Amino acid sequence: MAPKRKEHSNEFRETIIKHFLNDDSEREIAVKMLCSRNTVHSVIIKYKKTKCIANILGRGRKRATTTRVDKAIQRKIKVNRRKSASSVKHEIEKELKVTISSQTVRRRAHEVGLYGRVARKKPYVNK
Repeated sequence: MAPKRKEHSNEFRETIIKHFLNDDSEREIAVKMLCSRNTVHSVIIKYKKTKCIANILGRGRKRATTTRVDKAIQRKIKVNRRKSASSVKHEIEKELKVTISSQTVRRRAHEVGLYGRVARKKPYVNK
């Protein structure tokens, strides 16, 4: 089956399914809806499989870290905000024996609201 090029609205799909439930043929539905028979066929097949008209949202990619690792990363960063992501990564890998990337450490910091901009420590200069 070729890749889909266009998303159809839920109303459009709904009318196709109504016609299908009224026992209209795919060709008749295609003529009524001014679309190709392949479009009608794919909408009907999806409806038969899922009993749903709308797109079913996926769960997305699974997280590389658990909540325990996330909390450990947050703790390490909050102790010393000037530490780089790679140094925090090495500490976490030694401590918890988990392999993660430094980008993962940055993402977990961003989720908490910590970003890579910290005020520079300036030396005290007396008059």
